[in-house]
Amino acid sequence: MRKPLVLLGICLVLASLLFSPLMAGLLYGAPASEVPVLSPRLEEALAAGVENLRVIVWFRHHTTLEERMTELALRILGLENRGATTVASGPRLMFSVCQVSRENVRRLLEVPDVKFVDLDFPVSVPESPPTGAWFLTVDEIAELVDVSALPGDGRGVDVFVLDTGAPPGVELASAVTFVGGDPYDHFGHGSAVIGIIRRLAPGARIHSVKVLGDRGDGSASDILRGLEWVVRQPGEKKIVNASLGAQDSFICSLKEGFTSATVEWGVDAVAAAGNEPDKPLSPSTAVLVCGVGAVGADNRLTEYSARDFDVVSYGNQVCALGPLEGREIRGTSFASPVVTALAARYMSSIKGGTKQVNLAETLKRGSVRTPEGHRLVTASALEGTPPVPEAAALPTVLFWPLFLSGAALVIAGALSR
Repeated sequence: MRKPLVLLGICLVLASLLFSPLMAGLLYGAPASEVPVLSPRLEEALAAGVENLRVIVWFRHHTTLEERMTELALRILGLENRGATTVASGPRLMFSVCQVSRENVRRLLEVPDVKFVDLDFPVSVPESPPTGAWFLTVDEIAELVDVSALPGDGRGVDVFVLDTGAPPGVELASAVTFVGGDPYDHFGHGSAVIGIIRRLAPGARIHSVKVLGDRGDGSASDILRGLEWVVRQPGEKKIVNASLGAQDSFICSLKEGFTSATVEWGVDAVAAAGNEPDKPLSPSTAVLVCGVGAVGADNRLTEYSARDFDVVSYGNQVCALGPLEGREIRGTSFASPVVTALAARYMSSIKGGTKQVNLAETLKRGSVRTPEGHRLVTASALEGTPPVPEAAALPTVLFWPLFLSGAALVIAGALSR
């Protein structure tokens, strides 16, 4: 036995594990298994006897957009040959939304490159908590986070607000809808979020992407269609604010979509962590998405804030814009756009686009500690924080060459005399 060969082979086998699909799944939130699966949410619907299902089918990613578009068209044909009717699709994020009967659902797993199949599920703005005290105006928040400490005001940054629509009569860079009807906000939530960003980052180009209806609710597929549109838009500095979500789970279409948008397309995102302490919301838990919890004016965590977050900001506010103007609003929904605005100001003050910056990690470093030890983002802390570079995604294609080379060396060393 030649021990050097065996040791080298063992080292290569161990190194290959770093590039395995399992490790990629753990790091980037996608299901680790190479075998296509149905999500637990979909399995529950089947067990409950639901006959007609609206599902979201996810496919493994390809290198170029042209390859994705070609492959997705072929995969959709495969879905339709197995009894599905395509409703919508996204070639950049690589998903297809389908209607399918319960007897044909498992047949969808036979289509090549299927990653997983999820049930299309409801998404809404976080439910407004019943308690909250000492409400701050946006001007007071501007002083507390010291927005003037950053030289940038958001100029050159595109902020996309996925929410209930645009405030009527307010000039924005664009306003689109994915839930039918007009793109305007008749609920008040989206207007409140946009009002915070406009005040704290006045130079940013704000785009309203209406993905929730006039009661503050919608579906995962509507969110994904809006996110696909965001990815398609030009710009080197793009930030999404998502003050919305659904209960987190490991296999989740929102997590998958936001992971693809951030890791592959360089669209950074800030999201509300949720208004129930023990129930964090997706997409706030997705990789590279900055999840935001809520503190009160005393910098202490509110009773309602989810406890799983990256940073915190002020959640109890006086609405500055739209149907709720002048009313007291509360929730992580409104802490999130404070962080988004600071991120926009920061990105406008540095060179390079969001694709080169790990914004979530940069925001965590550009923060001060609250009395309870939570990270509170401030402009003065960000001003002296160098941007944390984006880490490249693991090239899983290296797994098999390393593993097989290592195994061959182990066998050769063991057989040699």
